[in-house]
Amino acid sequence: FKVQVGAYAGQIPTDILDKMMSLGRIDQREGDDGATRYFTGEFNSYDEAKALKNELVAFGFPDAFIAAEYNGKIISANEGIDLLK
Repeated sequence: FKVQVGAYAGQIPTDILDKMMSLGRIDQREGDDGATRYFTGEFNSYDEAKALKNELVAFGFPDAFIAAEYNGKIISANEGIDLLK
């Protein structure tokens, strides 16, 4: 599981970029819609990812949400949970 910090088409606002840089490692993925999505964290459990998501929301990323990765593709958290069953 990963946490998506944000998605931006074009330039990231400077204040947001500064906050992102303070998080440490950020992975970026180009979306089919032309937006770049930014992720942080790598967890084997949904609960660990949820704890980070809650921290990120409190830190100023209100749209942060949990996603999963499978075979190099980003999938929904629900799909990730189903894969663990």
